[in-house]
Amino acid sequence: MTIQHYPFQPVELPYDYDALEPFIDAPTVDIHYNKHYKGYIDKLNGALKPFPRYHQWTLKRLIFECGYLPREIRQTVLQSAGGVLNHELYFYSMCKGKIISPFMSERISACFGSAENMENRLAEAAESVFGSGYAALIATKCGCLRLVKFTNQDTSYLQEGFPLLLIDVWEHAYYLKYTYNRKAYAENWLNLINWEFAERQYRELYGER
Repeated sequence: MTIQHYPFQPVELPYDYDALEPFIDAPTVDIHYNKHYKGYIDKLNGALKPFPRYHQWTLKRLIFECGYLPREIRQTVLQSAGGVLNHELYFYSMCKGKIISPFMSERISACFGSAENMENRLAEAAESVFGSGYAALIATKCGCLRLVKFTNQDTSYLQEGFPLLLIDVWEHAYYLKYTYNRKAYAENWLNLINWEFAERQYRELYGER
């Protein structure tokens, strides 16, 4: 993931629209990326445009230091920046054919007993989110891995730890294929975990090579 500032641009989708079939269909990926994700970018840029003082602020700075923003744009920027960040983490959390490395398997097993157990608990967390939101695997500064869930475009989980994987359970992420069956979507999503991305995120946090 790249570090950007205003005007924010969409990150390149790291796969073709149909690359996640049969677990997520191409029309869903297309709409999710080109409408919902880009919509948050447009709203964020629109709010920041009249305020050049903040044009060099990164996405995370806008989130962490939102209290310093003008009151009239504070909530819009926080929600929009959260939407951009959460979507980018979600898109990068997926791929096909990635196998968990011994490095990550050891660390996840230390906290959850096994990678399979962590995956099952992640799917359960995603299914149980009330309304729209996300579930994520995060690494804390003390070295623990834990699961969190949150609603809408909340980013308070960033205060607790560093995200390794994130699953979107807003209806637009799955409704075309799964309709109301969020449970099936969450369980099938486990087949798309990008373990290489999760490991890169982990190594970035702890400075491991």
